[in-house]
Amino acid sequence: MGFSDRNYYVFLIRTGAPTDQPYSWNSWRQVALELDPFVESKRGKASIVSTQTQNKNDAVSFGRMTWNDVSHQKWTHGSPSSAGGSSSWYFARTEVWLPSRSKCVTDDAAPDFYLSLWRDGFVFAFHVDTYADRVPEIDAAIRAIGKIVDASMMAYKQRQWSERHSLTPIPYRGSLQDIFSLQSTPPSTDGWQLL
Repeated sequence: MGFSDRNYYVFLIRTGAPTDQPYSWNSWRQVALELDPFVESKRGKASIVSTQTQNKNDAVSFGRMTWNDVSHQKWTHGSPSSAGGSSSWYFARTEVWLPSRSKCVTDDAAPDFYLSLWRDGFVFAFHVDTYADRVPEIDAAIRAIGKIVDASMMAYKQRQWSERHSLTPIPYRGSLQDIFSLQSTPPSTDGWQLL
């Protein structure tokens, strides 16, 4: 089974109009607490990659980040360690890979857990074989996260890491990393079930 063929429980959350953005320290620390029980793997440690800029074009560098409180405070806005500078940052996206993206490439196996956070939503992916006996816990955590971020929409789908599209030769298109196609897909179509 290749990288693209692993099956996932995938959850899509679009945020409402919460007081705090999902990338703020106040929101993220609550989200992270809900996810803590799932961010562990025999394959290796999680990695976090956050894409943010300041002064319009300058990338903000966070260094190597893993799943822990120190790293969470580095990239979230308004945390005890970022409060001084984060007001000038523009948040684009944060990804969590478990194990790290480089380990997944080395193993030629997609992650056990994947999260993508953008300005107004999340994609969560839990590998079916790894988390099969934890579906009720996952569902409860996702619903709790929906409340934390005042979700305007939540949906679920079981799918592979990549779904091939006949209209494009680009392998990235249709993968769980392709948040633009996930955002544009109406959740009432294409196999999504509203929560």
